[in-house]
Formats: sequence, structure tokens, C-alpha cells
Amino acid sequence: MHEGRIAVEDDSRGQPFSTTLTPIEFTLNDFPTAPDFQNAYNFEGSTLAGERLTWNGQFTVQPLGSTGRFAVAGLKAATIASYLKDALPVELASGSLDLGGEYRLAIADPLGLTVTLPSVKLHDFAIAPKGANGGMPWIAVPELDVSGIAFSLADRKLGVERVDVSDAKVSVWREADGSLNVMKLMPPQAPAANVTASAPAAVPQTPSAPAFDISVATIALRGASVDVEDRSVRPSVKFSLAPIALTVSGYSSAPGNKLAIDASVGVNGKGTVAAKGDLVAAPLAANFDIEIGRAHV
Repeated sequence: MHEGRIAVEDDSRGQPFSTTLTPIEFTLNDFPTAPDFQNAYNFEGSTLAGERLTWNGQFTVQPLGSTGRFAVAGLKAATIASYLKDALPVELASGSLDLGGEYRLAIADPLGLTVTLPSVKLHDFAIAPKGANGGMPWIAVPELDVSGIAFSLADRKLGVERVDVSDAKVSVWREADGSLNVMKLMPPQAPAANVTASAPAAVPQTPSAPAFDISVATIALRGASVDVEDRSVRPSVKFSLAPIALTVSGYSSAPGNKLAIDASVGVNGKGTVAAKGDLVAAPLAANFDIEIGRAHV
């Protein structure tokens, strides 16, 4: 296929989503159904917004499966928000995403799927509350890079080598009623289910799949800043936490996992607070060395 065009529409959502891929380039070399024959394919397409998708590799009919590589370049935050709509609790005011990786899929029982993503990059993401209508974003992330992602469905594992966040900015304030503005960025809580007096019918219990083993080797935050304001008092009180540097190492979803934390926070340009130590989330336990430098009250 050369200079093709595909119109995509999803009417299953509350508000229909539609986009167009053009031009489309698709190549399939041979198509035997002989066992283990590797049918090579290549797909390239762009949206009218300049977003680009490439996908190439091989697939077999007997057994049914595929291996290949894929890349998404310049996926706009506006496109993501347009698709998710009401399922997204925030406004994505700006930003784009690039990713690329490899996959192996075996359509059998059980389903086999492995995915590796050397890098997922977010550029100039800005997050605002719903209905902001062009107002200033509360969270801005100029650069976020997630590297070394490995997913295995059969092993039920998701591993990440490193997450780097650069120059993030957050605006936080306490309202007159004591609430925090950033809580409005959280998904709304689902209403409590109605409780009836009658006993529910017995439902056969099926064995649940084991939980995924999730790990992140390193999370690094550099050059971040948080502007804080307390509007519950008059006059309001403002201060700035900057620069913020934070490294978290050794995260795992395994019970009793110990995190290594190294943090440094500047306060109003007049002092610093540094902390280094270990943290266990459950049961909660912490061991930190804390240093306060040039603090002014």
C-alpha cells in the first residue's frame, strides 16, 4: 500500500473519538501459511497532527504469533486527552510523547507477551485541573525519561531500570477551607455500593492470578521546584522549595521492600534540608540522617 489513508473512530466512549492516519505505507512480503514461516511486514503512518507510527517485524500463522519493533514519535498530549476524555481526571494542557521498543507475541493458551521499551520520553507536559480553560498549569514537567522497561505477561513482571525527571514545577496552595488544590487532580471517589439485607448468592471462587512483580531500580528528580501558598490565613503565606533533588533506589512491590532515599531541598533560597536513609513502607519503618544548613526563620 502506498499513500494510503485510514480513518479511525471509537464510538464506545462517552464522547466519540476519531483521527486519521495518512499517508499510510504498508508492505507484506509473501504470505504462506506453512508452519513457522516468517511473514515479513512493515507499516508506517502519520496523523494530521504530525504524530508518527512505525511498526515492522514478522508473523507466523502456524503457530499464530508475531515478533517485531514499533515506535511512536510526537504523540500529542491533546490526542491522549481527546481519547480518554472523562476517564482522565485532569487537563493535559501541553506535551508530547516518544517511545520505541520490541515485542514478542504468542497467541496460545496461555497468552504469551513480552515487551521491551528502551526509552519512553515525555516532553513539555503540563497538567491543569479539569475546566482550567487555558489557565496556568499546576504541574509542569519539561522532560521525563523512563528507560529500560521490560514486561513479561507469563512471568507477571514489570521492571524499570530508571526514571529521570528534570526541572519539574508544582504549584500547591491551601484553600481557605483547609483543602489542597492538588487534590482536585485526583480521580473522584466512586460512590459506596448499596448494602442490601438479603444474603448474596454463593459465587464459585476461581483461583486469582498472582500479583505482578513490579520493580524500579532508580527514580531521580533533578532541578524541581514547589511553590507553596497558604490562603487560609490573611495575609497569605508564601514560600518556595527549590531546588529539589531526590533519588529513590530499589523500589519493589515485594512485601517488606526497603527503599534507599537521598534528598536535598532548598527553602526560600536561604537554607537547605537534606535527608539520606532507608524506608520500608509496610510495616512502616524509617532510618534517616537529616542535615539542616543555613536555616533562617
